Amino acid sequence: MQVRVYRNLHKKTYSIQAKTPKGWRVVEHRDFLFLSEAYFNVSEAGRQRVLREKRKNVHAYVEGELIENACFKIGDQIRYNPYRASTFTDEQGKQVNYSKCVYLNAGGIFKAKEIK
Repeated sequence: MQVRVYRNLHKKTYSIQAKTPKGWRVVEHRDFLFLSEAYFNVSEAGRQRVLREKRKNVHAYVEGELIENACFKIGDQIRYNPYRASTFTDEQGKQVNYSKCVYLNAGGIFKAKEIK
């Protein structure tokens, strides 16, 4: 299932949205999940609002295919901080727009590789 995921700061979990005829709607919340074919998106208008108001809002998300029941090896962490960069970045500070697979949990977002 194609989903869009963002960190829900109020519930301290991840909100999962699915596309409906009325637009993106939250369908569930999870503490951890895996996504394949993950694209990292940031709304620049939303980021500018955060910088202007110094108050967080939902403007960055990961979009991909939700994966169930697979084994993965966890790799480098991917971060997003609107005050430091306009995109998601890896541990070396390089821009990240896409990853074949990612793992999201309470500790953040991590690149993942399937174990066959």
